[in-house]
Amino acid sequence: MKQLISVSDLIDQSWIKYRSSFPFFLQISGWLVILAIMNTVALLLYPSAGAVAFHNTLTASEITGVILYTLSNVILSPLIGFWVFVALAIGAKSVITHERMSILQVMQETKKRFLPALVVSVLVGLTLLLAQIITVGPSIILGAIGFFVNNNWILGAANALLLLGLIASLILTSRWTLYYVMSPYAAILDHAKNKQALLKSRKLIEGKFWNVLFRLLVPKIVFILFGVLFAVLVNTVISSLVIGSTGYNLDVQKRIIDLASSVLPLLIAIFLNPLIFLSDVLLYQSLTEQSE
Repeated sequence: MKQLISVSDLIDQSWIKYRSSFPFFLQISGWLVILAIMNTVALLLYPSAGAVAFHNTLTASEITGVILYTLSNVILSPLIGFWVFVALAIGAKSVITHERMSILQVMQETKKRFLPALVVSVLVGLTLLLAQIITVGPSIILGAIGFFVNNNWILGAANALLLLGLIASLILTSRWTLYYVMSPYAAILDHAKNKQALLKSRKLIEGKFWNVLFRLLVPKIVFILFGVLFAVLVNTVISSLVIGSTGYNLDVQKRIIDLASSVLPLLIAIFLNPLIFLSDVLLYQSLTEQSE
């Protein structure tokens, strides 16, 4: 049986493949620029702090800014984010297997795999919701009964059961989250459908809980830490420049700082996401090879 890929190899290989195919990954992850542009336009049109504080009547452009910001963050952000996730997974596999696709091929394949992967992701979410219902649901039902019959003994029992349920919920949700974390990758990379994707993920991970958890978390922590440090540095420089150039104009300061704070994480994500998904796909490939 092949050994599971080590944490150090995950980090090293992710970086090597990321560096060798940087323009390729940037073209895929760069879809997030759409959100950055929309947020920039929305925040430029967004009502000033003074208008909000003093309840001034909003202009047509300010209302447009509010609508655009809501549309960008509530609707488009999840959809484009998931599209990028599917595309990066497909692109990462093509790089790892030395069969790199063109960007057009990646987009065509993403179009085919988007809905199946989305369905599987929803099923994972429903499975985790079921874990909450199983563990916490009985105490809520018992508490409702105690409330309606006005019985303190039943309410006390419900509170005790709730405490046990929360502990059980934490344990069960953590286990199921890890067991099914590879389900979307099974749907995207191996075309597993619905329940089969969940079962494949569980089969790959069962009996390797801590090994897989460690390999999932450590590379992400390393990559994200560098991204956060860079973002803090850039944000500090921008804030200092803005405060120094705008003086006591608080509205202008807030608008520019809010703009930078909104756009900067998206720009950092464009560069970090390929590393994170390369690490996940490498781990998925290693788990698959080990199970064969």
